[in-house]
Amino acid sequence: MKKIEIITLSLLLIGTSQAFAETLRERVTALEAARAATKIGGVVQVKHASKGVGTAPGDIKLHISHAVNEQFDGFFTIQRKGGDDKATEDDIILDAAAINYHNTNFDASIGKIGTPFGSYATGMVTNPLTKDIDSDKGNRNGLILSKTLGDIKVSVYTNEKDQGKSKGISANYTNGAFNAGAYYFDGASSDGTKDAGASKAIRLDYKVSNGLSVVYENVKTNKDTSVKKSASHIEASYAHQIMATDASITLAYSKENAATGNKKQTGITYSIMPTEGVKISLESNKLKDASSVTTNTLKVSYSF
Repeated sequence: MKKIEIITLSLLLIGTSQAFAETLRERVTALEAARAATKIGGVVQVKHASKGVGTAPGDIKLHISHAVNEQFDGFFTIQRKGGDDKATEDDIILDAAAINYHNTNFDASIGKIGTPFGSYATGMVTNPLTKDIDSDKGNRNGLILSKTLGDIKVSVYTNEKDQGKSKGISANYTNGAFNAGAYYFDGASSDGTKDAGASKAIRLDYKVSNGLSVVYENVKTNKDTSVKKSASHIEASYAHQIMATDASITLAYSKENAATGNKKQTGITYSIMPTEGVKISLESNKLKDASSVTTNTLKVSYSF
C-alpha cells in the first residue's frame, strides 16, 4: 500500500472514530437529560386501627412524570385503593393523568385531574370533616387554566362526570408564612345529577418560624340537591426535634352541620420522621354524632 493511501486511511479512521465518539456523547447526554426530566415517586402506607379493619394497607400510589421541554410535561398516577370497603380496597385504578402546558401568560392542564377545590392538607391521620362532606370531586376529566399574578394564582376549570358537567374557580394567595385560598364549585354531583346549588370553601394557613402552624378551613355545600351541609376544621401543629429526629404534634377539631345530623371530631397526632421519606404517626381520634367512638391508629408511610 502506498504511503499516501495509508495516511488517507488513517485520517478516515480517526475521523470516523471522532464522529462515533461525538454521536455516542450526544446519545449519552440525551439519555441523561431524559432521565433528569423523568421523575418517579409514590407512597406506601400501612395502618393499624383499634376500630374497623385492624391492620391493613392504606392507599398505595405510584406517580410518574416527564418534562418534554419547558412548555410541555405530563404525568399519571396509579393507585391501589385502601380503606374499610372490602369490595374495593384491592382495586388498582388510574387515579390521575394529565398533559400540562406552560408559558409566560398562563398554564393549562387537560386530562383526568379532578377538581381543584379545597386543600384538606392535614397533619392528622384521619381526614377532616370538611373533606368528608366534599369527597366526590375527584376522578373527573377536565380542563384547567391558571394564571399567576404576583402572589396570587387564579384557576378556572370545567369538567364532567357521568352525564353531569361542572365548573369552578379557585384563588390562592401565598406570601411567606401566610397562605390563603378561596374556592367555588358549581355542577354535577357524584351520580351525574345536576345540583340545586354549589360548593364553596376558604382556607387560611399561617406558619411561625419557631415551628408552630395554624390552619382553618370552612366548606359549605348543597351538592346533594336537597341536603345542605357545612363543616369547619381547625388544627394547630408544632414541628420540633426529639433526639435529633424530626417530629410534630398536631391538635385538630372539626364540626359538621347537616339536616341529617351534626358531627364533631377531635384528635391528637404525634409523628416522627426517623429517616427521609419515612413517617410514623400515632393518633387518638374521637368522632361524636349519634354515638361517640374513639379510634387509636398507628400509621407508617414511606414516600419516595
